[in-house]
Amino acid sequence: MMHITNGYLVQRIQKANDDSKNEYHAYAQEYLTKFRALELHFFNEVHPLVDVGLAVDQMSAAEGGSTPNIMTIHGCRHVSDLVESLDKLGSSLEKKKEATPLNPLESYILLCAAHLHDAGNIGGRKDHPIRSRELIQDHLHLFYDTETRQNIYDVARVHGGISGKYGQDTFREIQADHYSPPRLRLLAAMLRIADELSENPKRVPAALLRWFQASPESNLAYHYAKCFRRFDLQNDTLDIQLQIYPDQHEFVTEIDGKSIEFFDHLEYKINVIERETRYCSQYGRPDFDVHRVRLTMKYYKDDSPSNMMNKSTLTLDLDQGYPENLPSLSERCEELSENTLLGSYCKGEI
Repeated sequence: MMHITNGYLVQRIQKANDDSKNEYHAYAQEYLTKFRALELHFFNEVHPLVDVGLAVDQMSAAEGGSTPNIMTIHGCRHVSDLVESLDKLGSSLEKKKEATPLNPLESYILLCAAHLHDAGNIGGRKDHPIRSRELIQDHLHLFYDTETRQNIYDVARVHGGISGKYGQDTFREIQADHYSPPRLRLLAAMLRIADELSENPKRVPAALLRWFQASPESNLAYHYAKCFRRFDLQNDTLDIQLQIYPDQHEFVTEIDGKSIEFFDHLEYKINVIERETRYCSQYGRPDFDVHRVRLTMKYYKDDSPSNMMNKSTLTLDLDQGYPENLPSLSERCEELSENTLLGSYCKGEI
């Protein structure tokens, strides 16, 4: 299955290749050549097997009698959607007067990281972000050079998972600042938020679900994917469009003896979006900095096509709120990471 991209990120590289005065002109052709080779190989040989690997992993985990989590699609379809989302974010970045657009190297790193970020699922869900290292090592010839391979890995591996040192704050493992290109933390922020926003009905494995029963958690994820329509980034506002039909608003399931409605799960996902947007903005500054999330929800009483019954908007202002519940000082300060006593640290006793 092929999904050749010629969107904004590729065009950034192509423009440098066509302009002999561009500072990246000497490298742009090889960026393009390497990326096209990676894109071709991964879409043909790697991504189609990612969902197979996930299925094997989830069925193995369910051998005790539980219903497996049949995941939303993480292979070709998702990677293609993710690249389109990154094109949209990159283009929005260029339209901001105060932002510095992505350069050709950053565009190349981001494109490759998009292909690597979920490819580790081929070996199972657990630790899949860091498993991208093995895939890079298996395909060294598809990447530009040693340093760039490291940059691609750093961006791809922090899109999720847990850091042994920093917990869920995985971006702190990237040793780079916000200003010197390649801006790895910015690229990681763009990849992570684009991954969260690359939902749509096509991520639901409909043909598979004709033959196999999915878990309640999986069904909630499917209904969320079905209602997600699009997103746009306008200056500092992230706009998200949802369309909710009877399949969604009438859906009720049970998890651990508790009744869960679709709107319960939708509220959970809205909280995830807010948390991820706050987190990614923190590391994407000054170029990627979202201050507001606006969700527009269109409610339909009957199945599509039908007349819209209600349209409602939720606005989350990310600049509001006082951080009352902070982790301990030793967790927040690297200098105290191995110590718990501030007094001892100040006196030089530790």
